Amino acid sequence: MSWIWASILISFIECIDGAFSHDCNSSESVACRREFENLKSFQERYQYTSDNQTLSEMCWKQLLALKCVNSFAEECLPEDEQAVFKTLIKGSDKFFDYFCVENSSLRKEYLRQSACLKTISSELDECTAEYVESQKLLDSSASPKTLKQRTCCIYFENIRCSSNATSEACGQEAGELVSELWRLLGGTYLNQLCEPYSEYDSESCTPASKSIRLTPRTNILGVLFPFLFGAASRYLRQEG
Repeated sequence: MSWIWASILISFIECIDGAFSHDCNSSESVACRREFENLKSFQERYQYTSDNQTLSEMCWKQLLALKCVNSFAEECLPEDEQAVFKTLIKGSDKFFDYFCVENSSLRKEYLRQSACLKTISSELDECTAEYVESQKLLDSSASPKTLKQRTCCIYFENIRCSSNATSEACGQEAGELVSELWRLLGGTYLNQLCEPYSEYDSESCTPASKSIRLTPRTNILGVLFPFLFGAASRYLRQEG
């Protein structure tokens, strides 16, 4: 499951690189992008791996990339965007503590479930497909409460949809594993922000447009994280 964290890092670097490329021409930033290209290639080659040694190598590459993305953000983002980034990503590195430690219970459970998880990658992608359009439906002039609700709806709906799809194909324990990982990767900020909406009404969170469909190679959080970053950015600005 470490491919999820790799997707988050890769998607974020692509997101901010595209938005602020005019500020990202230093040698350090160029080297950082190369680091992410290496990580991306490794991730694509060993996605859903069930090999423990390969997971360890993936974790090491991701730790290097995490250091890189922090430096990248400091160089490429304006100060207000840096504050949003630091707030949003806070706690997400706990993934390494729980997953990348050799013989951790979460890692052992992933290795046990990985073969089945690999068979439902397209189903997991479909969970996000109906909600991609929601980023366009968020009105930056809306109230902070509305922005918060919509952001949290998408966050929890992806968790629920992915968990349900996994439970149906791989069993309840696998579904609980996916739910735990999704929340862990959400970070401290999103989980605290969205806790009041944890028992939301799914129907009230359904976006008006369902026309977007992802390709089989698209990862859930590769789409979700840049969206949440943008949504949280708008929300935090209005809160401030």
